[in-house]
Amino acid sequence: MKKTIIITLAAIAALICAGCGDNAVSNAQDQQADDFARRYSGSGGGVTTYTLTVNRNPTVGGTVTVNGVTYTNPTTHNANASVTVVATANSGYTFTGWSGDSTSTNASITVTMSTNRTVIANFAITTGSFTDSRDDRTYRTVMPDGKTWFAENLNYRNPDWSHNDVTGSVSVSTRGSWCHGNNSSNCGTYGRLYTWAAAMDNACPVGWRLPTLEDWRRLFRAVGGVNQGNWAYAGTALKSSPSDSPSWDGANRFGFSALPGGIGWVGSFSDLGAWGHWWSATEFDAGNAWYVGMGTGHSGVYERWSNKSGGLSVRCLKD
Repeated sequence: MKKTIIITLAAIAALICAGCGDNAVSNAQDQQADDFARRYSGSGGGVTTYTLTVNRNPTVGGTVTVNGVTYTNPTTHNANASVTVVATANSGYTFTGWSGDSTSTNASITVTMSTNRTVIANFAITTGSFTDSRDDRTYRTVMPDGKTWFAENLNYRNPDWSHNDVTGSVSVSTRGSWCHGNNSSNCGTYGRLYTWAAAMDNACPVGWRLPTLEDWRRLFRAVGGVNQGNWAYAGTALKSSPSDSPSWDGANRFGFSALPGGIGWVGSFSDLGAWGHWWSATEFDAGNAWYVGMGTGHSGVYERWSNKSGGLSVRCLKD
């Protein structure tokens, strides 16, 4: 019968150092412990690894690959490994450069893993402009969700509508628009307020349309909104900053520049500078339609329905 004999390094050291004294045995055991510690602590003669963390600013701005694999979580690499990191901008964004432990404007960089590293891929919203041939007014445009939106409230007065600058009664089928408080300067800052019928009846120029409720929801998801119905965080991301509207508290992270244009009814106006309300193309019922709203002191966006005869702001979405 074969016998298996296991001799530890400490025992070998003891045999080799037989007669060398207790100090020699102790030194050999200490050396064994040191070798073990170096191997498993990632130093000395063992395999040393470091962690690479990649952040995106903003997250929806693009994607990143690490050694050809889409990045989702921190990755681990051997010490001094050369890691290829590539940033790709999403539609509506451009890549502006790396920051953190590597600074470069090249989309592709090589990171040497001599320690734990963190790099940040920075993206900027792509802005554009559109000139409405009907009145030669030019609007800024942005693509926060890959779709092209007006970055300003619509300010078009259709001369064919039967009710412009409304002062009398209107019905749910009335096509009309007016400035908040019947003050033309408010149209210049906040755009016009439209009845739902007017908003639906080619208020937006050819090639553009009134967004549906689902279009709005897609936008809110893209900018980080959660909890459908009140869309926490989406309001802060989309509202203009205090430098654009002092009474508002937005971060305007995506260039959408939502402004608090208020709301209008026949002979009555409210919420200017505090709340913004925008029609959707989605009906609630025959007399009402869905809209979305943002307000001072609120980080989210709410969904509600309103009578179609009310005057709300309009944002146009490219077909």
